[in-house]
Amino acid sequence: MKETNNIDNQLRQLENQSLPDLSRQDEHWQEMQKMLQPGLAPVTPAPTGKFLKWIIAACVVATIVLLTEKWINKETSDKEVTIPIKPIIKKDVLANTEEKLFTADTSTKPTSPQKIKSGLVIRETNKKKNPSYATLVADNCNKCDTDWLNDTTTNDSNNPPPSKPDEPKATLAAFFAELEKPSQEFVIDNSRDTVINGNDGSALLIPANTFTKKGKVTLILKEYYSYEDIITNKLSTTSNGQQLVTGGMIHLTAIADGKEVGMQPQKSIRWFVPDTSAEMSDMQLFTASENSNSNQEIIHSDTLSNSKNSSINWRPSSARFNKNFITMKLKVLDIRDLAFKTTFAKKYKGYFFQNSESELSKDELKKILQLKYPYYDKIIIAGKRKKKEWDATWIISYAYQKAETYYSIGDTTWLRPFEVKPYKLPVFDTITYTNQNSIEKNIPSLNNQLKKLTSKFSVDITTLGWINCDRFLGGNRTLIDYVVNLEDTASNYYTFLAFTRIKSMMGGSVSGKKIIFSGVPQGETAKIISIGIKDGKPVAATKSVTISTNTLSGLKFEETTPDAFREQAATMDK
Repeated sequence: MKETNNIDNQLRQLENQSLPDLSRQDEHWQEMQKMLQPGLAPVTPAPTGKFLKWIIAACVVATIVLLTEKWINKETSDKEVTIPIKPIIKKDVLANTEEKLFTADTSTKPTSPQKIKSGLVIRETNKKKNPSYATLVADNCNKCDTDWLNDTTTNDSNNPPPSKPDEPKATLAAFFAELEKPSQEFVIDNSRDTVINGNDGSALLIPANTFTKKGKVTLILKEYYSYEDIITNKLSTTSNGQQLVTGGMIHLTAIADGKEVGMQPQKSIRWFVPDTSAEMSDMQLFTASENSNSNQEIIHSDTLSNSKNSSINWRPSSARFNKNFITMKLKVLDIRDLAFKTTFAKKYKGYFFQNSESELSKDELKKILQLKYPYYDKIIIAGKRKKKEWDATWIISYAYQKAETYYSIGDTTWLRPFEVKPYKLPVFDTITYTNQNSIEKNIPSLNNQLKKLTSKFSVDITTLGWINCDRFLGGNRTLIDYVVNLEDTASNYYTFLAFTRIKSMMGGSVSGKKIIFSGVPQGETAKIISIGIKDGKPVAATKSVTISTNTLSGLKFEETTPDAFREQAATMDK
């Protein structure tokens, strides 16, 4: 009984302790192992008092051990450990937006933070889960962005550190960003017919309700007619590898309520170009498509030459430019009628009636008639008749029968400019008509603006975005591959051909240190223009050439600036 009381007292003391005494834990555990061995197990039917004491003590010790371990785990569960990580680069991410995902490397034991240059701090309670990229960056942004990029100890050949941004590309992109063509904005009322005029000579006739959004619409226009604009904005003139001669291009966007809007079906905008030369009659409409299969363009995504603009492949349409869309008529005196009487005595005389409502004098009418009928020796105004009064006289002879009709002259009528010009008739008024689908439409509110467009070539456009006025080079020409050796990695340069006799610009394909221009006309004169980055600074080289089978080399590159490069490009327009 005394021994039982002693055991109870010991149990109470152990339960009241906040920190158990584990100094003899190993000794008790060894004794328990010996006792649990089969060969040493007691065979007596009932344990003695001393043996029962040891059994109870062993149970108490085991309980204490379990409680102690649980308490230790609780104290250390919120402690942080540093686990090395390895970057995993997703292969299906676009080249322009490399997404880096991270996962914990549990193949090695945690090391103290002082011994790890790059790593990711995560909580031990989450060590069996792969945290998301956002979670990792949130927990240790500085380490993710800086430390591990500089570490070389934890990366192996299978997981190389990500490369730094391509500085030459970024520098050249910033260079051309300063040369980008500025936009022009026009706010129009979509419910009204409108004409807008660009700074470089473009004009757009926009019928009412052209766009899908009612009310106010903002049009954003960019014009590219000069070599200066085409070169500095890295535009090319090719269609499925075939060379084009350009009459200019524009880029058009429509915005309403902060969002892009399109055009209504069956609606069109009339685009007028500034060039009025006869060559424009051969031009047709081209629209832009992604250049996926053209070997004429630069298709390497790792080249400085690659850009949104230079990858445009122009797609031809059946629409052609013409000068017949705007018709002008002039209000002039009506002197189209023949004289009501002629005589052939000593002088050849013509007799006319003057309209009773005419405000011109007889002498003024005589001068006008003399210009139209110079074969009369004398013009005679016989008198006045009412408007459109006429008589008919039949003269019957043995040889012929003749009927003469006449109107009183001096009234006004509407004639086309080419009918009025030879007679120098005074013009009292003008009116313009738009001709679409063989239907003439008069727009009185735009009459004065449309007068200025009658001599310009134009075409209907039914889509927004990139729009081009071009023609194929054509002709029986020998086409060859022209090669330029830059004597340096060609992908680090933006190189193109700008032709001097025709307005055409082409990019080439990269092959090591060479740029290859395919399908260009032999014997045509052009200028090679190449720009790249050396020692962190933009450099450019230009050279006048004649297209031949000889490889061009020896270009001399000199440091340049955006303003200097723009001036160099502008010399192509002179």
